[in-house]
Amino acid sequence: MDSSSQENNDVDLQSSVTSIDHPSTGMSFNTLEDAENYYYRYAGGIGFSVRKSTTYFNTEGLYRRTLV
Repeated sequence: MDSSSQENNDVDLQSSVTSIDHPSTGMSFNTLEDAENYYYRYAGGIGFSVRKSTTYFNTEGLYRRTLV
């Protein structure tokens, strides 16, 4: 790989990281999966990982999941 290709890759990676908005109160998502995917992308973009810690179910299904 030549240096110009490497520079282009660095720019593309940086662009994808900065395009993710910081989490804020009041954000809404269509599904739980959309919210999790957003948070995983955000976390990876700024340098930390996320794992599922606890999930809670009731008779209607999943109602709470904790990410750590």
